Amino acid sequence: MRNRISGSAASGRLTGKSLAKENFRFAHSERIPSRNWQKISRGKLLGEVVRGFLTPEECKRIRENFENSPALRNRTDGVPGETLGVDLYKSDPQDYIANTLEVKADVSRLFRGTLNVPSHLRESLQRTLPAGIAIRPAVHDGIEYNEVRGIRWTDNGKHSLKFHDDQAQLCDPRHERLETYRIEWPVAFNVYPSVSETGGALKVYNIAPDEATRDRLGLAYTGYPYPDELLEPFDSLLIEPEPGDLVILSGRYIHGVTGIGGDAPRILLNHFGGFIDAKTFVTWS
Repeated sequence: MRNRISGSAASGRLTGKSLAKENFRFAHSERIPSRNWQKISRGKLLGEVVRGFLTPEECKRIRENFENSPALRNRTDGVPGETLGVDLYKSDPQDYIANTLEVKADVSRLFRGTLNVPSHLRESLQRTLPAGIAIRPAVHDGIEYNEVRGIRWTDNGKHSLKFHDDQAQLCDPRHERLETYRIEWPVAFNVYPSVSETGGALKVYNIAPDEATRDRLGLAYTGYPYPDELLEPFDSLLIEPEPGDLVILSGRYIHGVTGIGGDAPRILLNHFGGFIDAKTFVTWS
Protein backbone atom coordinates (compact mmCIF):
# COMPACT_ATOMS: atom_id res chain seq x y z
CA MET A 1 0.00 0.00 0.00
CA ARG A 2 1.26 3.47 -0.80
CA ASN A 3 0.41 4.78 2.65
CA ARG A 4 2.66 2.32 4.48
CA ILE A 5 6.43 2.40 4.27
CA SER A 6 8.71 -0.32 5.50
CA GLY A 7 12.46 -0.32 5.95
CA SER A 8 15.05 0.29 8.61
CA ALA A 9 15.12 3.38 10.76
CA ALA A 10 18.52 4.21 9.33
CA SER A 11 17.05 4.57 5.81
CA GLY A 12 15.73 8.08 6.49
CA ARG A 13 12.12 7.01 6.00
CA LEU A 14 9.32 7.40 8.49
CA THR A 15 8.20 4.15 10.09
CA GLY A 16 5.15 3.51 12.20
CA LYS A 17 1.45 2.74 11.90
CA SER A 18 -0.84 3.68 9.01
CA LEU A 19 -4.59 3.27 8.84
CA ALA A 20 -6.37 1.17 6.23
CA LYS A 21 -7.87 3.36 3.52
CA GLU A 22 -11.44 2.99 4.80
CA ASN A 23 -10.40 4.28 8.26
CA PHE A 24 -8.18 7.13 7.08
CA ARG A 25 -11.09 9.55 7.04
CA PHE A 26 -13.08 12.03 9.08
CA ALA A 27 -16.59 11.02 10.07
CA HIS A 28 -19.18 13.81 10.29
CA SER A 29 -21.89 14.66 12.80
CA GLU A 30 -24.03 17.63 13.78
CA ARG A 31 -23.94 19.55 17.09
CA ILE A 32 -22.63 16.71 19.28
CA PRO A 33 -19.92 14.05 18.83
CA SER A 34 -20.98 10.57 17.80
CA ARG A 35 -19.67 7.33 19.30
CA ASN A 36 -16.97 7.41 16.61
CA TRP A 37 -14.76 9.33 19.03
CA GLN A 38 -14.13 6.07 20.89
CA LYS A 39 -12.58 4.54 17.74
CA ILE A 40 -10.55 7.71 17.32
CA SER A 41 -9.26 7.43 20.89
CA ARG A 42 -7.85 3.99 20.11
CA GLY A 43 -6.23 4.94 16.81
CA LYS A 44 -8.74 2.96 14.73
CA LEU A 45 -10.31 5.95 12.94
CA LEU A 46 -8.60 9.21 12.01
CA GLY A 47 -11.15 11.75 13.19
CA GLU A 48 -14.56 13.36 13.21
CA VAL A 49 -15.85 16.83 12.29
CA VAL A 50 -18.78 18.03 14.40
CA ARG A 51 -20.50 20.86 12.55
CA GLY A 52 -22.18 23.58 14.61
CA PHE A 53 -20.77 22.47 17.97
CA LEU A 54 -20.84 26.18 18.87
CA THR A 55 -23.57 28.59 17.82
CA PRO A 56 -22.64 31.88 16.11
CA GLU A 57 -23.47 33.73 19.34
CA GLU A 58 -21.17 31.46 21.36
CA CYS A 59 -18.38 31.92 18.82
CA LYS A 60 -18.72 35.70 18.97
CA ARG A 61 -18.58 35.85 22.76
CA ILE A 62 -15.59 33.48 23.08
CA ARG A 63 -13.69 35.40 20.41
CA GLU A 64 -14.33 38.68 22.26
CA ASN A 65 -13.26 37.15 25.57
CA PHE A 66 -10.06 35.82 23.99
CA GLU A 67 -9.10 39.04 22.24
CA ASN A 68 -9.82 41.22 25.28
CA SER A 69 -8.07 39.01 27.83
CA PRO A 70 -5.13 40.63 29.66
CA ALA A 71 -3.73 37.09 30.11
CA LEU A 72 -3.02 36.62 26.38
CA ARG A 73 0.71 35.85 25.92
CA ASN A 74 3.19 34.95 23.19
CA ARG A 75 4.30 31.33 23.35
CA THR A 76 7.88 30.80 24.49
CA ASP A 77 8.40 27.12 23.58
CA GLY A 78 9.55 27.61 19.98
CA VAL A 79 6.07 27.28 18.44
CA PRO A 80 4.99 30.73 17.16
CA GLY A 81 1.64 31.80 18.51
CA GLU A 82 -0.40 33.67 21.11
CA THR A 83 -1.99 31.65 23.85
CA LEU A 84 -4.26 31.89 26.86
CA GLY A 85 -3.82 29.08 29.35
CA VAL A 86 -0.89 26.73 29.89
CA ASP A 87 0.42 23.78 27.93
CA LEU A 88 1.97 20.54 29.17
CA TYR A 89 4.27 20.50 26.12
CA LYS A 90 7.94 20.81 27.21
CA SER A 91 6.83 21.68 30.74
CA ASP A 92 8.32 20.67 34.05
CA PRO A 93 5.39 19.07 35.92
CA GLN A 94 5.67 21.23 39.03
CA ASP A 95 5.91 24.42 36.94
CA TYR A 96 2.94 23.26 34.88
CA ILE A 97 0.77 22.71 37.96
CA ALA A 98 1.83 26.04 39.47
CA ASN A 99 1.07 27.86 36.22
CA THR A 100 -2.25 26.05 35.91
CA LEU A 101 -3.35 27.43 39.27
CA GLU A 102 -2.10 30.89 38.30
CA VAL A 103 -4.17 31.10 35.09
CA LYS A 104 -7.26 29.19 36.23
CA ALA A 105 -9.41 32.29 36.59
CA ASP A 106 -8.24 33.69 33.23
CA VAL A 107 -9.12 30.41 31.48
CA SER A 108 -12.56 30.42 33.11
CA ARG A 109 -13.15 33.96 31.83
CA LEU A 110 -12.77 32.69 28.25
CA PHE A 111 -16.32 31.38 28.72
CA ARG A 112 -17.76 34.30 30.65
CA GLY A 113 -21.33 34.87 29.50
CA THR A 114 -21.41 31.80 27.28
CA LEU A 115 -20.95 28.02 27.06
CA ASN A 116 -18.14 26.41 29.06
CA VAL A 117 -16.67 24.44 26.16
CA PRO A 118 -14.51 21.81 27.93
CA SER A 119 -17.22 20.98 30.48
CA HIS A 120 -19.89 20.74 27.78
CA LEU A 121 -17.65 18.51 25.66
CA ARG A 122 -16.88 16.15 28.54
CA GLU A 123 -20.60 15.84 29.28
CA SER A 124 -21.35 15.13 25.60
CA LEU A 125 -18.69 12.43 25.40
CA GLN A 126 -19.75 10.88 28.71
CA ARG A 127 -23.29 10.33 27.40
CA THR A 128 -21.93 8.10 24.60
CA LEU A 129 -20.05 5.76 26.97
CA PRO A 130 -21.22 2.60 28.71
CA ALA A 131 -21.82 2.71 32.45
CA GLY A 132 -18.64 2.38 34.50
CA ILE A 133 -16.36 4.40 32.19
CA ALA A 134 -15.58 7.91 33.47
CA ILE A 135 -14.35 11.09 31.78
CA ARG A 136 -12.60 13.63 34.00
CA PRO A 137 -9.75 16.15 33.97
CA ALA A 138 -6.31 14.65 34.57
CA VAL A 139 -5.05 15.17 38.13
CA HIS A 140 -1.58 15.46 39.68
CA ASP A 141 -1.03 15.75 43.43
CA GLY A 142 -4.74 16.40 43.85
CA ILE A 143 -4.76 19.32 41.38
CA GLU A 144 -6.59 19.21 38.05
CA TYR A 145 -4.58 19.93 34.90
CA ASN A 146 -5.37 23.04 32.87
CA GLU A 147 -8.62 22.21 31.05
CA VAL A 148 -8.26 24.13 27.77
CA ARG A 149 -6.13 26.74 26.05
CA GLY A 150 -7.03 29.43 23.55
CA ILE A 151 -4.54 29.75 20.67
CA ARG A 152 -3.88 32.01 17.71
CA TRP A 153 -1.01 30.68 15.57
CA THR A 154 1.22 33.48 14.27
CA ASP A 155 3.79 31.78 12.00
CA ASN A 156 3.59 33.61 8.66
CA GLY A 157 5.43 30.95 6.65
CA LYS A 158 4.22 27.98 4.61
CA HIS A 159 2.63 26.52 7.75
CA SER A 160 1.05 28.39 10.63
CA LEU A 161 1.78 25.26 12.67
CA LYS A 162 4.42 22.83 11.39
CA PHE A 163 3.84 19.10 11.13
CA HIS A 164 3.96 17.22 14.43
CA ASP A 165 2.43 14.43 16.47
CA ASP A 166 0.78 14.72 19.89
CA GLN A 167 2.09 11.53 21.47
CA ALA A 168 5.82 12.26 21.70
CA GLN A 169 5.37 15.03 24.27
CA LEU A 170 3.67 12.57 26.64
CA CYS A 171 6.86 10.45 26.70
CA ASP A 172 8.99 13.12 28.38
CA PRO A 173 10.84 11.31 31.24
CA ARG A 174 10.04 14.22 33.55
CA HIS A 175 6.37 13.23 33.19
CA GLU A 176 6.77 9.62 34.31
CA ARG A 177 4.62 10.14 37.42
CA LEU A 178 1.85 11.92 35.52
CA GLU A 179 -1.39 10.25 34.46
CA THR A 180 -0.83 11.43 30.89
CA TYR A 181 2.39 9.38 30.68
CA ARG A 182 0.20 6.25 30.44
CA ILE A 183 -1.68 7.36 27.31
CA GLU A 184 -0.85 5.57 24.06
CA TRP A 185 -3.38 7.23 21.72
CA PRO A 186 -3.98 10.90 22.57
CA VAL A 187 -6.99 12.62 21.08
CA ALA A 188 -6.94 16.31 20.09
CA PHE A 189 -10.18 18.24 20.58
CA ASN A 190 -10.10 21.44 18.50
CA VAL A 191 -12.98 23.94 18.62
CA TYR A 192 -12.97 26.92 16.24
CA PRO A 193 -14.71 30.12 17.40
CA SER A 194 -13.11 31.95 14.46
CA VAL A 195 -11.38 30.87 11.23
CA SER A 196 -9.31 32.69 8.63
CA GLU A 197 -10.70 33.71 5.26
CA THR A 198 -8.05 31.67 3.47
CA GLY A 199 -5.66 29.01 4.69
CA GLY A 200 -5.62 27.68 8.22
CA ALA A 201 -6.64 24.18 7.13
CA LEU A 202 -5.75 21.11 9.16
CA LYS A 203 -3.60 18.72 7.12
CA VAL A 204 -3.09 15.16 8.37
CA TYR A 205 -0.80 12.42 7.05
CA ASN A 206 -1.47 8.71 7.32
CA ILE A 207 1.49 7.88 9.52
CA ALA A 208 1.71 7.57 13.30
CA PRO A 209 5.50 7.52 13.77
CA ASP A 210 7.18 5.01 16.03
CA GLU A 211 9.86 5.63 18.65
CA ALA A 212 12.65 4.71 16.23
CA THR A 213 11.56 7.47 13.86
CA ARG A 214 11.32 10.09 16.59
CA ASP A 215 14.68 9.09 18.06
CA ARG A 216 16.40 9.26 14.70
CA LEU A 217 14.99 12.73 13.98
CA GLY A 218 15.74 14.08 17.46
CA LEU A 219 12.03 14.47 18.23
CA ALA A 220 11.73 11.84 20.96
CA TYR A 221 9.92 14.07 23.49
CA THR A 222 8.52 16.82 21.25
CA GLY A 223 7.29 15.25 18.00
CA TYR A 224 7.87 18.68 16.41
CA PRO A 225 8.56 19.44 13.60
CA TYR A 226 8.68 16.63 11.03
CA PRO A 227 10.44 17.49 7.73
CA ASP A 228 7.96 17.99 4.90
CA GLU A 229 9.96 15.89 2.47
CA LEU A 230 9.67 12.77 4.64
CA LEU A 231 5.87 13.03 4.56
CA GLU A 232 5.47 13.08 0.77
CA PRO A 233 5.07 9.29 0.33
CA PHE A 234 2.03 9.18 2.64
CA ASP A 235 -1.60 9.85 1.88
CA SER A 236 -2.98 13.05 3.41
CA LEU A 237 -6.31 14.72 4.13
CA LEU A 238 -7.16 18.40 4.37
CA ILE A 239 -9.90 19.67 6.68
CA GLU A 240 -11.07 23.28 6.37
CA PRO A 241 -12.92 24.08 9.61
CA GLU A 242 -15.86 26.44 9.74
CA PRO A 243 -16.74 28.74 12.65
CA GLY A 244 -18.30 26.68 15.44
CA ASP A 245 -16.81 23.36 14.34
CA LEU A 246 -15.32 20.78 16.65
CA VAL A 247 -12.62 18.63 15.05
CA ILE A 248 -11.64 15.44 16.90
CA LEU A 249 -8.33 13.94 15.77
CA SER A 250 -6.34 10.85 16.70
CA GLY A 251 -3.26 12.87 17.60
CA ARG A 252 -0.51 10.33 16.91
CA TYR A 253 -1.01 10.83 13.17
CA ILE A 254 1.26 13.61 11.92
CA HIS A 255 -0.64 16.84 11.34
CA GLY A 256 -0.14 20.57 10.92
CA VAL A 257 -1.90 23.78 9.87
CA THR A 258 -1.49 25.51 6.52
CA GLY A 259 -0.49 29.16 6.26
CA ILE A 260 -3.17 31.70 7.15
CA GLY A 261 -4.47 34.56 5.03
CA GLY A 262 -7.32 37.06 5.20
CA ASP A 263 -8.42 39.35 7.98
CA ALA A 264 -10.43 37.05 10.26
CA PRO A 265 -8.22 35.71 13.06
CA ARG A 266 -8.05 31.94 13.41
CA ILE A 267 -8.80 31.26 17.07
CA LEU A 268 -8.64 27.73 18.39
CA LEU A 269 -9.75 26.20 21.66
CA ASN A 270 -7.59 23.13 22.14
CA HIS A 271 -7.26 20.37 24.65
CA PHE A 272 -6.42 16.69 24.62
CA GLY A 273 -7.73 13.45 26.05
CA GLY A 274 -6.81 9.82 26.36
CA PHE A 275 -7.53 6.56 28.15
CA ILE A 276 -5.22 5.89 31.10
CA ASP A 277 -6.92 2.56 31.68
CA ALA A 278 -9.98 0.69 30.44
CA LYS A 279 -12.32 2.66 32.69
CA THR A 280 -10.86 6.17 32.74
CA PHE A 281 -10.51 8.84 30.04
CA VAL A 282 -8.73 12.02 31.16
CA THR A 283 -8.47 15.46 29.55
CA TRP A 284 -5.83 18.22 29.74
CA SER A 285 -4.06 20.90 27.76
